[in-house]
Amino acid sequence: MARLESRLYLLLPLLNYLAKSTGESISECFTGEQKTLRINCGSGYMLRITNTFYGFSNSNTCLFRAGDCTQLEHTPYPCTGRDSCLITVPRSGKRLDNCDKNSTYFQVQYTCEPVIETTDICQSSVLTAQRGYISTPRFPSNYRDNLDCLTRIRVDPSQQINLTVIDMDLEINGTYGCKDWMYAFNQYRSVTLCGLRFNEKLTTLQSNEISIKFQSNELTNKKGFWILYEAWPPLIPTQPSTTERLTVPPQITTSPEVQTTKIAPLITSNTAVSNTKEEKLPFVAIVSSVIGTLTFILIVLLIILVYRWWNDKKDTSYKRKSQDVEYLDTRNPAYRSSTGTEFSGVEIYYNR
Repeated sequence: MARLESRLYLLLPLLNYLAKSTGESISECFTGEQKTLRINCGSGYMLRITNTFYGFSNSNTCLFRAGDCTQLEHTPYPCTGRDSCLITVPRSGKRLDNCDKNSTYFQVQYTCEPVIETTDICQSSVLTAQRGYISTPRFPSNYRDNLDCLTRIRVDPSQQINLTVIDMDLEINGTYGCKDWMYAFNQYRSVTLCGLRFNEKLTTLQSNEISIKFQSNELTNKKGFWILYEAWPPLIPTQPSTTERLTVPPQITTSPEVQTTKIAPLITSNTAVSNTKEEKLPFVAIVSSVIGTLTFILIVLLIILVYRWWNDKKDTSYKRKSQDVEYLDTRNPAYRSSTGTEFSGVEIYYNR
C-alpha cells in the first residue's frame, strides 16, 4: 500500500498536465438553418479556443467520435480571452479533402482559464510558476499608448519553457516590420512578433529562462496578445519521508497509584545482533525496489512523450499561412523598417 501511494504521488505532475490539456466541446449539425454555438465560461474566466473543425460522422451524431473524418478550420475568433462567445455556424458543411465527403457537423473545443492565472506583462518582473499566461494590459481590450514592459520567466535548470501564442493582434508597419511588437529572447535566440496570430507554438526559444518585452507607440492600439508558457518536463515532487507522515506518538502516563520504577531487562550481545539484522533490509529487496521505481518512472515519461508527440503532430497542421500575418525574427527588437538607416548593418530574417 505504501509503495502504491508513493507511485501515485509521483504521478501527480502528469495527471495535472493532462487535466490542463483537456477541455470541453460544443458542436452543431448542419441542417440548412442558421445556427449558433454559445460558450459561457462565467465571470472570472477567460475563453481559450483550442480547436475548431468540420467533421463527417460515421454514427449519425453531431459530436466527434473515434473514426470520424475531420478537417481543421483556421479562423481566429475575436471572443478569445473573454468570458463568453457566440459563434455562428455555417448553414451547410464543406467538402472534406481527407475522405471526399461533405461534413455533417461543426465542433469547437475550448477551455475556460481562470483570470488569476494570467499575468499582465507590465505588472510582474519575474515569473517562476510551472505554468501560466502572460498578456498585454487590459487584454482582451486594447492596450494603451507608449508602453515599454519586460518580464522574465525562470524555471528549474533541468526544464525548458514552451511558449504558445494563443491570440495576438499587434500593429504592423505596412507590408513588413512592426509598429507595436513583442520581443522574446534568451541567451541564444530571439524573435520579434506582430500582426495577427493564434494557437501558434514558438519552438526556437526553448530554454529554462526566457524574457518577453512589449512595446507600443502613440498611434493605433490593438487587442494585444495572450501567451501560454509551460515548463517541460514536469518536476517530480520529492516524496514525503516516513517521519513526515507519522502522527504524534501517544503520551505515556503513569497511574497515580503506581509509583514504582520498572527497570528494563538487560539485553545480551546475541539479542542485539539479531535485532540489528532484522532492521536491515536484504540487499535483494533494495535492488528490487530501486528497479521497480525506475521502471515506473520510465513508463510515465514514455506516456508523456507519446502524448506530446501526438499533440504536436495535431497542432502542426493548425498553423495559419496567410499574407496578413507578419513574422520578423531578428536580434534587434526595435527594428521597424529595412529602408531606414537607424539600424544599418543589422542582419534581418523574414519568415513567412
